Amino acid sequence: MGRRAGPHHIPFLLVTTVCLGCCSSPSGNDQTPPDSLRTEEKEDGDGFGKAARGKGVVDLYVDSWIPHKFLMPTSPAESAKFYIGTIGYQAFGGDNRGTQKGGNARTRHWVSLELKPGGGFRVLGEVKRIGLTHGYWKTGGKWAKPNVDRAGDSGLSSHVKSDGGHVVVEMKGSAGNPLVAHAPSIDYEYSVRLAVVTNPDTQKREIRAWLSGSHDGYPNYSVWLGTKCLYVHDYGGHKQELESLFPPMEWEVPEPGGAVPSGVVPYPE
Repeated sequence: MGRRAGPHHIPFLLVTTVCLGCCSSPSGNDQTPPDSLRTEEKEDGDGFGKAARGKGVVDLYVDSWIPHKFLMPTSPAESAKFYIGTIGYQAFGGDNRGTQKGGNARTRHWVSLELKPGGGFRVLGEVKRIGLTHGYWKTGGKWAKPNVDRAGDSGLSSHVKSDGGHVVVEMKGSAGNPLVAHAPSIDYEYSVRLAVVTNPDTQKREIRAWLSGSHDGYPNYSVWLGTKCLYVHDYGGHKQELESLFPPMEWEVPEPGGAVPSGVVPYPE
């Protein structure tokens, strides 16, 4: 799906949840904040990812992340869009990672389930995590200690139900930049349909999944069933920009005319 049509005339105060997609993440010079000012998050064992054990037990994991270490404007025009009122942040911290399950992210969301043939299920738990936001600026030509804050996780939720022999897991998320008042949020809404079936060739049971939903065009997003990646959205590859954070969630899953993201994992016996 392409960019949202038409220009957006929005005050600079509101447009800096994160930098534009065309901002770079240069390294190795004094143009970027030093690593000593960066607060790395401690990995928490991938939530239920490592705890999901037992017959029929599987975890669903969704996240959103900014792949760069630092987000900085690359031109005067970008600097203008990056400016936010009187605060004047000159850089924001990203998540410094690629496509993987777990790790630093803007939002992380797990649901752990025990699935049974015929649409039966039991919810074992849910984990919600919001990543730290770092806002950097220079004073006297040197990078100052950044402002660091974490948005609340009340915008992340899930609902599980049985439907025609399937289990449907709905996962929603909305989280903004705690350093910028009224900044637009990162938003997603997914529906994952799960079925326990017997493979006719192997006569072994397996879990099949089909994904639908929508999310903002920015930043990156992924959805996992156990260790199987069902879906990845790369904002850069799709030429998405900051404006994609504003309503509505214009990126559909699947894309119009595209195949439904799906996957199969063994049924834990």
